Amino acid sequence: MERKNKRIGMAFIGIILTAVSVGIFRYADFGVDPYCVLLTGLAKIFHTSFTMAANVTCALLLLFAWKMKKSLVGVSTLLNLLIYGVVADAVFAALKSVYETPSLIVRIVCLVSALFLLAFSGAMYYTADLGVSTYDAIALIMDDRKIGKFKYCRIAADLTCLIAGILAGGEIGIATVIIALTVGPLIQYFRTNLAEPFLEGRKIPAFLS
Repeated sequence: MERKNKRIGMAFIGIILTAVSVGIFRYADFGVDPYCVLLTGLAKIFHTSFTMAANVTCALLLLFAWKMKKSLVGVSTLLNLLIYGVVADAVFAALKSVYETPSLIVRIVCLVSALFLLAFSGAMYYTADLGVSTYDAIALIMDDRKIGKFKYCRIAADLTCLIAGILAGGEIGIATVIIALTVGPLIQYFRTNLAEPFLEGRKIPAFLS
């Protein structure tokens, strides 16, 4: 029961923090992650909100994930579909209401914080194994089919999404490139050194405890 409760808690925390990180990225205004570049581009093309673009895209990717590997679809996947866009929009609006035009230092702090938060949250709900976000399922499916190691598959998926997002007119910046090149390896790092030891009751390395 303790392991089950850990998995549920890790999944919930992971989903919420992923959405929070997106809101912070948008507030930092250095660009967003590759997936959100696509979402912001789609929102512009179809003249709709970020939340609507996220929900529709997630629904389409959900069908793909269900067809390719049903085990990746679970409670986390459905929760992500329902709350991802809403929470991201809410965090962005809340930060804007506190400080409309943040200084460069604040923006940089937000960027770095959001980057590590995104990687940490991904590691948490991947390890919980109660389903993953529909976008994150792409790299896991590629890894499962031996196309390449997860971190490289994630980079490939991010770069593909980035190109599509640019063509769609999405928000892009230096942060977009940083995220595309670093999040995959960072997620793997947090999984190996934090999320998996926590779930299995093993000792977490001293520099992370």
